[in-house]
Amino acid sequence: MSKLKKRLREDGLLVCRKCLKKQRGDADVGDVDLYDWLRQQATEEALPISKCKCLDLCPDDGVALAMGGRFTGKKPLHVAKNGDEPQRVMRWLDARIK
Repeated sequence: MSKLKKRLREDGLLVCRKCLKKQRGDADVGDVDLYDWLRQQATEEALPISKCKCLDLCPDDGVALAMGGRFTGKKPLHVAKNGDEPQRVMRWLDARIK
C-alpha cells in the first residue's frame, strides 16, 4: 500500500495525534507507548490504525480515539483515559469490529 493511500485511509482506528503529543508518557500501557500498544492489538485483529488530526474532543487526561469508515457504529468516539485498564479499550474496539 502506498504512503498516500495509508494517509487517506478512513477505515479503521484513528488516534488523535495532538492528544498523544499532549499526554506523552502519561497514556502509556505498562512500558509501551499507547499508540504502539494499539498498533500491536490492531494487527492481531487485522484492523487498520493511523494517527489523525485533532478530533476536537481534547480531554485533559486521555487520548481521543475514533472508528472510521465501515467500522463506525453507534459510539464511534472513545477517550482512553490515563490509568485506564487496557481491557476497557479492547472491549470498545471489539464492540465496534464485530
